[in-house]
Amino acid sequence: MVSEDPTGGPKNGQNPLENLAVGSLLHLPELSAKDHARATTEEAVAWLWGVLGRWRPGDLWNDFEGLITLQKTSLDTVRCVRVHDYGGCYWYLSMLRATCSKAGITLDLHMTLVTPLMAGEDEWLNDKLAAEQSRTPEPKQVTAGVKGDSLPPPKGGKDNDGYNVGMEVA
Repeated sequence: MVSEDPTGGPKNGQNPLENLAVGSLLHLPELSAKDHARATTEEAVAWLWGVLGRWRPGDLWNDFEGLITLQKTSLDTVRCVRVHDYGGCYWYLSMLRATCSKAGITLDLHMTLVTPLMAGEDEWLNDKLAAEQSRTPEPKQVTAGVKGDSLPPPKGGKDNDGYNVGMEVA
């Protein structure tokens, strides 16, 4: 008999594989016209190409409060390695899918592992994300956050303000 796992795993007598959903089993929500327009702006496409320009194939990064793990697999492919089972994560992946489509980038969801949330995490996330949506960041705050998350300059490279510029795509 399988005992309950405090990390959100299988419950008594449940097959551990029944809790896992991967790739084609993900049901991403349809975006509203407003969200789709936002996801396909030039700024969103430039952001995505900037991310791909900074990372090497195989590099991983966490997005959406660390609830989504993405991996650059090639110049024009991003793999979703893991997503937590939270509605906001699926919405974010739908937004990312729209941005990728507009940019000509492949978003690979075939082997995405869905990780269940632990008890109480969904309420905490709802509160946290609602608080963030209620504030409108000033451009300086957005820029400072981007610069803080960028990679350090390569050895011997010059990067006076800590910000790495992505590649140009023609």
